[in-house]
Amino acid sequence: MIDKFRGTGRPLLSVLADRNSVFYKGLAMFSNKALYANVTNDRSTTWYTSAISSYDPFADLSAVTVNYLPKYAPVILDPDNPVQPAAPKTEDLPVSNRIVQSGRKVAKLPVVLVYTIVVPIGVLIFLLNSVLQRVLSQRRIRLHSNQEEWHGYQSFPLLAEEIQEATDHMIEDMHHEIPPHHLPPGLEEQGEGDNSESEEPLTDNMVGIQNSVVALASEGSNVAAEKQRSSRTKFPMLALHSLQFRMIHNLDSLNIRKYPVWIRNVRHTHAAIVVRVPKAESSKEGRVVVGHWIDEVFQV
Repeated sequence: MIDKFRGTGRPLLSVLADRNSVFYKGLAMFSNKALYANVTNDRSTTWYTSAISSYDPFADLSAVTVNYLPKYAPVILDPDNPVQPAAPKTEDLPVSNRIVQSGRKVAKLPVVLVYTIVVPIGVLIFLLNSVLQRVLSQRRIRLHSNQEEWHGYQSFPLLAEEIQEATDHMIEDMHHEIPPHHLPPGLEEQGEGDNSESEEPLTDNMVGIQNSVVALASEGSNVAAEKQRSSRTKFPMLALHSLQFRMIHNLDSLNIRKYPVWIRNVRHTHAAIVVRVPKAESSKEGRVVVGHWIDEVFQV
């Protein structure tokens, strides 16, 4: 949403999801369109981003009852009815349950303190230590090669890569802990916006490709989109940008099957869902996802 695409002056993702773009029309020509999204522990992207959704029913997994896809439990959820709100809890809970609930809230406090106080200090120490170790390493190299002068310019790219990698990991972890924001009650219709409004037409010069040669093949494919919209009323709507709501609306009309995936045995599920490390013990749940795609979705 930050990059501007060529001569359009619009964000790249907004152009890709534009009904008039060749990208959207090309995607519509596929008979089977499916996506798989981690419901939790995906440190690289949130569920509502990967699932192209305007709501997040998995923000609190203890508040919902999940419905699994037959033969693929307990990994893949039913795309038509993945969750439903859990039955309301009575006030007359046993004392032991109240103690457990209070303990969970208290247990979150150290995490908040770590990310607000300890992490910034740790990153600063790490960066200073990286610079110091780089200088000491270059000094040892200089002494070993009997060079009188040291040109440290070549070491800066490697140092920059280390700093960038450490910063990325820190941002991913902090972003994972930040709870999503929702629209206040009564403003959800405003969040949906007037999605029927036609967007500014894209010209061939804008996208750099012959746009008129691709036929739109998404007519009559709004059944899944209607099911998804009807289920949104059960959960609060996320506070997204108007362009994001437009993109979600357009892509929902393509009848994309959205499979929520709940991987439990791995702390970082972003790589596990695609079995990035095939020999790892943690790949068992990811293999269920890949197997479903092969058996149920993929066609030549």
